[in-house]
Amino acid sequence: YYNGQAIITLNALIGNVDWKGGLTTGGSHWHEDGSKGGPFPKSDLISAPGGLKKFGIHVNREGATYEKSTLFDGYPAKRPWYPFTGELYQNVIPSAAAGYPYFIKALFIQKGTPILASPAGHVQIEMLRDPKKIPLVIACDVVVGETSMYADYIIPDITYLERWGISHTSPDVVTKMSKVRQPLIAPLTETVTVDGEEMPISLEAFLIAVGKKLGLAGFGKNGLGEGWDFNRMEDYFLAMCTNLAYGDKDDGSEMLPEADDEEMRIFREAHAHLPKSVFDEEKWKKAVPADMWRRVVYLINRGGRFEAADAAYKGDKMHHQWKGQWNLYVEKVAKGKNSMNGENFSGLPKVEPVLDAAGNEVKDDGYDLKLITYKEVTGGQSRTHGAYWTTAVLPENFIAINSV
Repeated sequence: YYNGQAIITLNALIGNVDWKGGLTTGGSHWHEDGSKGGPFPKSDLISAPGGLKKFGIHVNREGATYEKSTLFDGYPAKRPWYPFTGELYQNVIPSAAAGYPYFIKALFIQKGTPILASPAGHVQIEMLRDPKKIPLVIACDVVVGETSMYADYIIPDITYLERWGISHTSPDVVTKMSKVRQPLIAPLTETVTVDGEEMPISLEAFLIAVGKKLGLAGFGKNGLGEGWDFNRMEDYFLAMCTNLAYGDKDDGSEMLPEADDEEMRIFREAHAHLPKSVFDEEKWKKAVPADMWRRVVYLINRGGRFEAADAAYKGDKMHHQWKGQWNLYVEKVAKGKNSMNGENFSGLPKVEPVLDAAGNEVKDDGYDLKLITYKEVTGGQSRTHGAYWTTAVLPENFIAINSV
């Protein structure tokens, strides 16, 4: 955290925020969830009116303050709390197995394999194998993987080439864009029937089946709002596509153009190889308001919605600017405390040695060398190490050994 804060501070101090080539928050995206307008409002698409509400703290204690909880019992806490951190994927299973802050009765895993991906992930194997710690484990996976192999039930899932998805972009892209993933090939999983509808077995098929069986709000008739049923996975994703095609302005001034007849022909030919369980034009049309159907096709044909590249800048400034306050001293963090020792965090960046969760320096006597990993800017993600056009910039890896 302090390293990231230091980098942001250096950029702010030299004054490059919102300038071309400087610090930027990115071009952002159109809002598929209906929060900025569109035919499918967020209250129907995301909230499921009448549905159950989440409550309490996450089992991994992310986004929760120890001192404000009913579990506060001085320092140290039984396990660390993370008031300013999210997505602590690696901490879910150990926390559940320890029963802190509570035990769980069931664990559902999808799009992840913590035994492989987490540091010392192998210690989680015995946790998953012990039914007294986690009684029921359900995994939804494309393979019998390193983690899903220990599940009580495995639901076959489909891969990125077989499924729908709406993904946002990262801040390094300075133009506005919204990407749409759509099925490109027939799924390799078997076809199942859910309430009379044939579809490939997948996470979405499982959730629809369970949601209907339990009578949960947001599934089935009027599941996506009055007149809009949620019976198939594309019902949900086409609703989001409709909002993207509509744009973020309530008056409709950002609506995409309608696909012409030639585009409709391309759309049909591009999907003709898919089975009826995946592509049925009449069912797709029924999931979208009639006056938006051709606009949705226009969106799907392009794989999303993309602002023109020449809209990236306004002269020497970014087109999409932050224009807000940058805090060199982060008061919110400074008021927070380490749940393991009661000490306040720093509101300013600082240099620290390697510390354990309680703030004690880790000293491995007899091991004089320190190993530090570093990611080149051209290879900072798992998706980029095989990109040969960026690998050419630095074609070999090296291990640098410093005598100091």
